[in-house]
Amino acid sequence: MDKHSINSNASHDSKGHETRDANIRAITIFGLVLAGLILATFISMNLLTGFFSKEKKSPAKISILADSTKDFPEPRLQVLPVQDLQKIRKEEEVWLSSYGWVDRQAGVVHMPIEDAMQILVEKFSAGDYPHPPPKIRGRVGVNQKETA
Repeated sequence: MDKHSINSNASHDSKGHETRDANIRAITIFGLVLAGLILATFISMNLLTGFFSKEKKSPAKISILADSTKDFPEPRLQVLPVQDLQKIRKEEEVWLSSYGWVDRQAGVVHMPIEDAMQILVEKFSAGDYPHPPPKIRGRVGVNQKETA
């Protein structure tokens, strides 16, 4: 059988286009309906925008939460954290380098760290301290032996 003999029954002489694939009437109706929906949406959005803009112009009650003049309850955000830290460190430095009462009735005072260390060294060296000094456990030096 020859290759050309298979298609010999089909008619190749007709010229034109296929009429069954695209339904022009359905496509046109769909396009018109789509254009109508777009136009209806545009008109309704314009009407709603006009309605809500008129409503916004009327005086409204201000919410309690919208009042920015009131202070928020604690805890608040730090506005100036660097300055706050400097202030705290300065107050701690004043506390650690001065004398004062912590509890007057109990006889508890605070004093500068250097002075407190000097007093402890004098008490330990004189043997006047009521308790023996604590044993230091940890890293032992090269020429030292750990005492248990």
